[in-house]
Amino acid sequence: MFWKRDKQLLRMCIWLGCNGVSLMLDAGMSWGLGHTENPHLQPWQLVFLIKEALLEPRIWFIACQQIAIGIINASITNFMSALLAGLGYRPAQLPNGAFQLVMTIVAGTIASNVRNTSIICAIAVQIPSLAGILGIALVPIEHRLALTACCWLLGIIGAAIILNWSIVTSNISGHSKRMTVNGLNFVCYAAGNIIGPFLFQAAEAPRYHSAIWALCSVYAACIIFTALIGLTMWVSNIRRDKANRGSVSSAGESEDAFKDLTDRENRNFRYKL
Repeated sequence: MFWKRDKQLLRMCIWLGCNGVSLMLDAGMSWGLGHTENPHLQPWQLVFLIKEALLEPRIWFIACQQIAIGIINASITNFMSALLAGLGYRPAQLPNGAFQLVMTIVAGTIASNVRNTSIICAIAVQIPSLAGILGIALVPIEHRLALTACCWLLGIIGAAIILNWSIVTSNISGHSKRMTVNGLNFVCYAAGNIIGPFLFQAAEAPRYHSAIWALCSVYAACIIFTALIGLTMWVSNIRRDKANRGSVSSAGESEDAFKDLTDRENRNFRYKL
């Protein structure tokens, strides 16, 4: 519908011909992995470990979550000063940093000391920032102090970023799989940081309504993907407990901990929620 009929053939060939790009990348990866020297894994096993990571739904939930977090981070980092300056409070970044520091420590303390609360904390610390975004969109411009307080709440998302990275690190097992997921994680986070600034249009200053409403959707998506990550891990734990008759062998768990097994291969592995 975008081109004349006599132009469609070439464009379709270019588009579908890009399958060749994936074949070239796959060939390069296979060649590189085929020349690795690992005393525990054969080269063909490394290829399948990477494929295991890329075929797991939870990993793609993490990727989407990281894109959303990257968009939020770039938006808040790059435009917080512009938002505050538009409201007439140029040196008002200090409370924002204080909120982030306190909430990060509080959330980390709870997640570390109360079992299976990491996902809940990662979701909970996003709510104040979401409330701040909604406040910026809805509070009348005359109430500048209230709007500034809403801006300060945005910094709390930093706690969610740190918690989510910790969740990924502690729930991926197997060196090759962990490296693959970490690489995907940071690529998606970087992509989100590139996308974020493009949401803001100078003509909409100081409220940036289009960007604010877009960020509300991104926050909602981030919360949903975080919940899906937790749900998939919770379901997996239940299935493994049933398979092991509701108990985990301490001896087996200790022995498997020294093997370079992925979290899917290690049936004694339990995800930390």
